[in-house]
Amino acid sequence: MTTYWRTRLLLALFVVADVIFLGMVFVEAALLGLLAPAPGAEAGPELPVWPVTMYVWIKLYTLILLYAATGCGVIANDIRWELMQFYFSKPLKRLQYMLGKGLGLIALGACVTLVPTGILGGLRVLLHMKSDFAEQMMSQWGAAVVFELAALVVFSILLMALSSLTRKQGLAVLAWLGVIFVPDLTSLIIGQIVDSEWPHLLSLTASLTDIFAVIVQWESDLSPWLPPLVLLGIGAGAFYLAWWRLGEFEQM
Repeated sequence: MTTYWRTRLLLALFVVADVIFLGMVFVEAALLGLLAPAPGAEAGPELPVWPVTMYVWIKLYTLILLYAATGCGVIANDIRWELMQFYFSKPLKRLQYMLGKGLGLIALGACVTLVPTGILGGLRVLLHMKSDFAEQMMSQWGAAVVFELAALVVFSILLMALSSLTRKQGLAVLAWLGVIFVPDLTSLIIGQIVDSEWPHLLSLTASLTDIFAVIVQWESDLSPWLPPLVLLGIGAGAFYLAWWRLGEFEQM
């Protein structure tokens, strides 16, 4: 199956999941209507965070799967087909090349993250605009958007770095899955041994969800600054790796 048709099939499957969430939004609207505070009541019940947390977790691993299936050849295929000399023989700089590839990955990833989140989150807020839940829903929606933007940027930079190290897309896929899931398993194992929250910092996905938790709940078991610093360090390191690797082709 070609990359084009594989991408279309995955996007179609992901749309099915978004349709299910769309139905859940209307079910939620009906249920919350029954929980509306009585006239004269001081405040309504607090809106639970777990549905949005579940949604962003699904979106996170949807993005990981999409990038594994269609994004790992973003630079590897150019190396394989010896297109680097063609690109850099023109007045094209490394930064321009990386911006083009990165924005392409972000646009692809946005199709399964920001676009459906914008539609579902906006609809959810509109359905409850005049209720006591509107402010809480807007806060959760904003946290989800920030979370997905951070994931898109960091994942795209990291994927470009890994893809630039090989001419074989299959090796880039293995490296991508290893970078994501090996730290996840390591953090889970160490977390069970030490019974602490700091092993979350070893996992890229856990650092992202910690950022979501801080934004939406304004609380954290760790310093709220640590997860962003971890992501910033990973992104900066990956950017430098891709920059260094592409420099070799630019000088050919």
